[in-house]
Amino acid sequence: MHKEDIFISALLNAKPEEQNEFLSKEIKLGIFALRHKEMSWVMDYQATHNKFPSLQLFNSKFGKSGKLKKVKDSVAGTLQEIIDIHVFSELCRNNEVIQDAIDKGKAMKEVISLHKQLASDLNDFNVDYVDVDIRRSTGALSRYKTLVRDLSDKPKTFMDTPWESLNRVISYFRIKETAILTARTSMGKSWLALAIAHHLAAKGIDTLFLSLEMSNEAIEDRLDCIRFKIPYDLFRKGELPPKTLARYIRSKKNSLDKKYPFILSADGKMLTPTGMRMIETKVKEHNPRVVIVDGAYKFYPDDLPKNANDVARFSKISAYMNAIAKQYNCLVIPVIQQNREAEKASSAKGKLSSIYGADAWAQDADWAFDIGGVRGSKSREISLLKGRESALLSFKINFELFPHPNFSELVGSVSSSGDYSDGGSFKAV
Repeated sequence: MHKEDIFISALLNAKPEEQNEFLSKEIKLGIFALRHKEMSWVMDYQATHNKFPSLQLFNSKFGKSGKLKKVKDSVAGTLQEIIDIHVFSELCRNNEVIQDAIDKGKAMKEVISLHKQLASDLNDFNVDYVDVDIRRSTGALSRYKTLVRDLSDKPKTFMDTPWESLNRVISYFRIKETAILTARTSMGKSWLALAIAHHLAAKGIDTLFLSLEMSNEAIEDRLDCIRFKIPYDLFRKGELPPKTLARYIRSKKNSLDKKYPFILSADGKMLTPTGMRMIETKVKEHNPRVVIVDGAYKFYPDDLPKNANDVARFSKISAYMNAIAKQYNCLVIPVIQQNREAEKASSAKGKLSSIYGADAWAQDADWAFDIGGVRGSKSREISLLKGRESALLSFKINFELFPHPNFSELVGSVSSSGDYSDGGSFKAV
């Protein structure tokens, strides 16, 4: 049996305590080169049923490719072997990249810089279990006191959304988290990503907006229409009424005295489908608290073989987004598409399984939001598909571009699957 098969068998036969220890490590599925699909199914099952599937159930689903046998190996031991193989493979690939740079006659200074960059990108996995004396530990209490102090001192700087019902569920985003925003084509992903970015920047939160979908000019046009409440259609046609134009010019001038830390970097030389390292360069340069990547699914990782399949590509992108969030203490919001399955479905709502590259994104992200509804309509439905320690919900928003871009929440449109401190129901907004 292959090492990954041995690990899956060990995991499914392990005691609940050992399985929970594995879950606590939040190991990225990208390390499973041969059994990524199978491990994704295992983790989806665990998330849905709050328990791991049995070995018998696993074999009934994947038995055609060879049934797994019971093993006596430990979960931690076999996992470490898989990680070692993964890291060794990454090291070999890095050596090939460096050798290729040397063969192409790159200056040694560039080669050394490349070597340092590749080394810093290596994932540092830790599967050692750490003992904590719960009786004496004050970590949770200290974190709670810090949270209360921060909330009272600077409540306006917490990272939330423009929609109150969603904020009551998630409270706020935290640094080092990843929240994916997904929808079918032409549903307004970029508009709503800009609405979130504008909401955060208006609060004084440094927000970096990267796009593979639109040019800098197109994004700036949309953003100004959101900020200054300008009719977008008339703006595009060059038909703004004189009073509206005068108000726009006046508002634009007055805004120069206000803090609005919105950093824009879109297509062209600044960002290309293969330039994932440019994200890290921009994050280092601007040190934002929020990074929004519009069209994240279009990236092709620099060090990925040209014949790699989509599973490997999305796993690499997802792991990279998570690494950016954790290494640079920021919130990362990748904006991605639903796949063809979602386009064919009769429902206007998306789901985790229909996200473009679902296995990687759905497993790695802390939050997953879908934009549903009918194309061309004046409303959209936002659904929380996945959330850390929170219930799921759906609510409707306006989606209007005239008389100005309006994405406010519709009153009384909330449906939820959870109970809350206000008695299990939401109040209308």
